[in-house]
Amino acid sequence: MKKIFLSTVITFACIAGLSAQATEFDAMRMAQSDIIGTARYMGMAGAFGALGGDVSAIRNNPAGLGIYRSSEMTATFNIATQRANANWGGQTAQDDFFGFGFNNVALVLSSPTWNSRAGNTTGLLQSNWGFSYNRVRNFNRDVTVRGNDLESSLTDYLADFTNANRDATFDNFNVSPQADFDRLFNDGRFAWKSLLAFEAGLIDYNNGWRSSFPAGTVDALYHLRERGHIDEFSFSWGGNFSNRLYLGAALNIISVNYRKIVEYNESFSHYSRNLNTFSEFGTRGNGLNANFGIIVRPIDQLRLGISYQTPTVYSNLRDDLWDDAHFNGYHTFDAFYNYQLRTPGRLTASAGYIFGRRAMIGADVSFVNFRSIRLFDDRGSSASYGFENDVMRNQFNRSIIAKIGAEYRLTDNLSLRAGAAKQTATMSSNILSEPTFPMLNTVRLDTDYFIHRGTTHFTAGIGYRSGFWYFDAAFVNRNFHEDFMPYASDEFSPASVVTRNFDVVATVGFRF
Repeated sequence: MKKIFLSTVITFACIAGLSAQATEFDAMRMAQSDIIGTARYMGMAGAFGALGGDVSAIRNNPAGLGIYRSSEMTATFNIATQRANANWGGQTAQDDFFGFGFNNVALVLSSPTWNSRAGNTTGLLQSNWGFSYNRVRNFNRDVTVRGNDLESSLTDYLADFTNANRDATFDNFNVSPQADFDRLFNDGRFAWKSLLAFEAGLIDYNNGWRSSFPAGTVDALYHLRERGHIDEFSFSWGGNFSNRLYLGAALNIISVNYRKIVEYNESFSHYSRNLNTFSEFGTRGNGLNANFGIIVRPIDQLRLGISYQTPTVYSNLRDDLWDDAHFNGYHTFDAFYNYQLRTPGRLTASAGYIFGRRAMIGADVSFVNFRSIRLFDDRGSSASYGFENDVMRNQFNRSIIAKIGAEYRLTDNLSLRAGAAKQTATMSSNILSEPTFPMLNTVRLDTDYFIHRGTTHFTAGIGYRSGFWYFDAAFVNRNFHEDFMPYASDEFSPASVVTRNFDVVATVGFRF
């Protein structure tokens, strides 16, 4: 087996303390959102920031709530199919997932003011309130990646990690690691994955820690199951001033429920037994953010909007993990830890143009500075996450999300919609280079990297309106591009993974 290059980097990373558990990739996972909402909103790729008049558009710009002239109730259902295609050095693999769920349930209460009822056309004319549940991210997917004839093994990474932490691991404890395993495992100064690797027979000691397997090549099989979601419970207000200016604000309670299961297997060209590892990891918690927005109508046809969503502050996140390594029998550990997270804010500029009663077009551009993500321990101190925060500050990107969508009314009742959206990469192309190779300070065994390279959406929809009710449907194709590595190594290039979602969305709404 070949040695990986990370000894000096890991040594620096672990100065921050082996107790740090949440990683840069955990933080990025929590900081992103999807284009999810009503079928009308998704049919136009979410390009509703200046157009308003849709309950999901309130997420983009709460000033859009002020455009409502009647009250409304909606519910949105989603059928999702997902296919992940992976290519690692010419070895291809494919995995699929199918699911059903809710995107949105909302109530809008529209209230003309006394000023409006008196016949005035200036001042505050509408004061509207919105109460909604929105799914802002869906994690559900299955991914399989295969690699053949690799020059490195997970055991090389584990040996290198353990050597880099010799001052904080069991070989300097002046006792037999085997005899003192339980005591060492319960001591927070020691790296759990090093202890687990030793107990499972993956690494051994001979004037330094090394892989237990002879030189040769490795065939690897990685399988990921992700489940869960991020939900938003929103309380919003929007006002209409003189039919020219719309203001809005929203307070949002965020709830996260995430589960990740990883199975990683290796077979060795010069050894008859296989290595099997299993990791289960989950995150639960709640956060809070707020939205503020403005829409102006300089002329009847044109609407211009700007909005800002504050950073989401998660003050009580809890991670649970369970790791298992199988070689000389099964050896496991489980743990939990609490921490805090602050995600980046989002600034959105938007424009919309309405062509009489027949058509409209919208465009949104959002700016998100992912470099501003910060991890904190459960007491609110960032000291334990100094290395991770430095990596995010230097290697995460300032990302742009651009959306464009259009609607054309064929008849007074029937409308057609289409849209497209693109998000630039959230991570630097140099993120896997020294000296800021991420995710080196964790002692978890799920050391897999998924590095976002960009997302595209292509959407289409149809809508029918009749009197007090309406029905909308949309088809959404989402393409999520990533590079993948099962652990940190310079002995192979990343795999390419493209996750394609094909969603069918339906919304039923009633106006009153």
